[in-house]
Amino acid sequence: MALFFSPMRRRRYVRFLLFVIGLAVVSSALAAAMLPYDHKYRLYLNMRNREAWWTRRARDLGWLSRPAAYPVNWREDVGFIVKSGFGTQHRIAAWFEAAREVGDVVVIADFATKPGEHYVYAKDGRQMPVHDVIGTMVDQGVFAGADLEQPRIEKYQNMSAAIARGDVDAAKEMSKTFGWELDAMKFISGLELAYRRMPDKKWYLLVDDDTYIVQDSTKLLLERLNPNKQYYIGNPVGGWLCRFAHGGSSVIMSAAALRKLYSPHNKQIVARSNRESLTETWGDRLLASTLIRVGVYLDETYMNLFNGERPLISWITPDRLCAPVVSFHGHANPEDMRRTGETFRGLRRALRWIDLWEMNGAPSPQSFRETPLRKGWDHVGRLDERTWTTADQKDAEDCRVACKETPKGQCLAWTWDEKEHKCHRAPWMIVGSRAEGKVTGLNEGRVSALAAGCKEL
Repeated sequence: MALFFSPMRRRRYVRFLLFVIGLAVVSSALAAAMLPYDHKYRLYLNMRNREAWWTRRARDLGWLSRPAAYPVNWREDVGFIVKSGFGTQHRIAAWFEAAREVGDVVVIADFATKPGEHYVYAKDGRQMPVHDVIGTMVDQGVFAGADLEQPRIEKYQNMSAAIARGDVDAAKEMSKTFGWELDAMKFISGLELAYRRMPDKKWYLLVDDDTYIVQDSTKLLLERLNPNKQYYIGNPVGGWLCRFAHGGSSVIMSAAALRKLYSPHNKQIVARSNRESLTETWGDRLLASTLIRVGVYLDETYMNLFNGERPLISWITPDRLCAPVVSFHGHANPEDMRRTGETFRGLRRALRWIDLWEMNGAPSPQSFRETPLRKGWDHVGRLDERTWTTADQKDAEDCRVACKETPKGQCLAWTWDEKEHKCHRAPWMIVGSRAEGKVTGLNEGRVSALAAGCKEL
């Protein structure tokens, strides 16, 4: 026994143990490398890497201090893909009006405009046609045999027939009923059309027709990323088997990512995904699964920059408060889009989440020290599983105290419902709007402390 525990034996044992562990790690890595990109084991490793201590968290804004090593000319280097549909085409004109500046844009949909019907970008008079990417797939023989018997093909053909005979009301009703199904068919085919038409862009932004992009915030990010690396960036949703960027919040892809996706080597993968679009529920998930198959995974480092709401109802959370915001979504009414465009038209700097507060006329967080109760307003907004609703408080003042006493400073805003006598507390705050019968406020100490830590961008 004494001989076994001698220093020389111990050193040999440790070296052998390290060799075995190293061999196991290398063997595991080699085995993973030989598996398909979408194999569950690779996806599991990707998830574990995302959760590992060495992976930078979204709340870490250290990347902002990096130099702008990759200059971006917004008009020349950024290509827009605007996704619309027959039932939402009334939003397209407002999208162009709201945009501060755009270069090349490809509008994709389930219908096409004819000469004389194209949209016009008023700033320079350019004609902006709408491309029917579903019809293109049908005409080019992407679907064959049993594919053509799929219900979505019939639905598309019925709507197209109504459009052709001038029955706009019938076509709109069809779009309202099953437009979301056709939407899933636009992602892969529409992105390919855009890439073929704009092959020299450094960056590609896929947006819905109700998504507004904050130009300076987006430029701030892109100038710190190498477009020759494979980037697929957005607001992550979904489980570990297929993490995907929420389409409405906008999706950013680098030139290298699309070069990889649409290379001749991956032609069969693209064809497979186009066929899968006949049954896939969410096109943004299909985009992710297609990119995964070619080895491009969602980068979640910049998730706090992407936003799925309009400015007045955007959730300002502690981990977002100081970060830039690149997008707003949900402008179903064209006037909402125009209003957002007007709000930020004169902005010539990156926009932070906290800036939404002042730019939309909300009282400063410090002012809640003197006037803690704001009547007829709501700074909490939509309730979900992350909010706290209690009936233990007797009035608005009690609700305010409950927010301040929430453990770990998790509550940023509170709203007292005078009619229901309920206290709603949220781990976020929104600019909000008028709300009769409600009294609202902030955890002003917590919010002020967070805001004080923000740096100018």
